[in-house]
Amino acid sequence: MNRFKIFFALLLCLACFSTNAQTPQALIDQMIEKLDKQAIDAKFVVGLQADRISDPDIYRGNILMKGSSFHLSMQDLQVFYDGTTQWAYQESTNEVSITTPTSEDLAGINPLAMIKQFKKRCKIEFFDKEKKEGSYIIVFYPKEEKSDINKLLVTISKKDLLPTKLVLEASQGNVTTLVLSSLELRTNIPSSSFDGTNKFPQAIINDLR
Repeated sequence: MNRFKIFFALLLCLACFSTNAQTPQALIDQMIEKLDKQAIDAKFVVGLQADRISDPDIYRGNILMKGSSFHLSMQDLQVFYDGTTQWAYQESTNEVSITTPTSEDLAGINPLAMIKQFKKRCKIEFFDKEKKEGSYIIVFYPKEEKSDINKLLVTISKKDLLPTKLVLEASQGNVTTLVLSSLELRTNIPSSSFDGTNKFPQAIINDLR
């Protein structure tokens, strides 16, 4: 009788484990849902490498993003996107370029847009070649045989399911590393935070829409 009790107890434990286990797809979906509902304000460091061996070019900045909208500040560049229109201000030339970016354009600027774009066309798995305490590391592999990327690695904090690091490896060997820090979730962000209209009244306007 005791053997049967032990057997059924083990089955119950396995069932609970299977129910509570998080798949990489589910974690990505939860992270996206969280960032769609709330704004995230974060500092970032971007490293651009021609390959894994070369020293990266380093750029620092700040990004406020909520869903598809964002405001990015980096050195002498500021970019606003309200979900439809993008304003890019270059301080060195005192010019604002206004465009209607494609989803591919946005994926190159907004980390959340990149993840959403890759989610549609990639296999998503846990990355078992690297571990980080307190984090999930999830890898995106392109489904197409011929792709311009090898993989995208996304590190997510187990504590709050916020992204902390993205590493994009291109098929040509280029590597882009984005590290997010000082992450703060914000609510009641006005839509004007992502609208570049009249933000730079003295600038030269290049309307490319």
